[in-house]
Amino acid sequence: MADPGLVHTGMDGIARYPSEALRPDLPIPLPPASPGGSVLRRTVAGLREPRFADAFRAIRWDVLVIAVLVAGRFAIVGPLRPLVDVIAAVLAFGLLVRVTALSVLQRRQRLFEQRWLAVQSDVLRTTTFEVVRFGVRSVPGDYDLTRPADVRDLLARQAEERSLPVRIDFAYSPTEIETVHLDLGDVTFVLADWARRSRVRFPDARYHGQPAMGRAGWRRPSRTTFWVLGPAAASVVTPDGVASAPLGGPVSAAP
Repeated sequence: MADPGLVHTGMDGIARYPSEALRPDLPIPLPPASPGGSVLRRTVAGLREPRFADAFRAIRWDVLVIAVLVAGRFAIVGPLRPLVDVIAAVLAFGLLVRVTALSVLQRRQRLFEQRWLAVQSDVLRTTTFEVVRFGVRSVPGDYDLTRPADVRDLLARQAEERSLPVRIDFAYSPTEIETVHLDLGDVTFVLADWARRSRVRFPDARYHGQPAMGRAGWRRPSRTTFWVLGPAAASVVTPDGVASAPLGGPVSAAP
């Protein structure tokens, strides 16, 4: 079943999640298909989402049923044997079709996954998140990026070009917060005349496929994602005496 959070944009026809729906563990969809193709994918391959390991595991029951029919035909009276043979042959043919379909779809999913991750990463890199907390190790308390005095102190520390670990907590939903640990030099402060809330984006961020762990090892194609965020660009209020912002991508300040 298609995720209701997915939207279709662009000429590529690839469904992607909008900025307000972004999170680390996004479900990866199946490739786009026509209505008829979607029906065949569900009925023949048994797929509504990329759970290929589960679909292949379900085939074992079909193999077991066929094996029981073949082994048990000799215990069945003569007139019923042809019927049992027909049933076994039909099941075997259906199993062959399903295995072939799953193999083809799995190869397509691996190729589609890389395209989809690249498209979704583009959305992630242009999305801003509200900063909940900004702290510098060895400095008591947190910095308020909407207070000119705090921003002036951060810019002064950054100008010293010393390695200072920082912690940024940002909200990617009304109830969920992510924490990133960076060096102060990896944070670009984008100045705004006035800001009630600071926002942060990650210009080099990227989504990756998160393979599931099964009995036989890691399962691919992946069903969900994880993100690698990298350096940050945070909007801050402009302190007095600062004429221009450091170089970096624009980050919109909340009015």
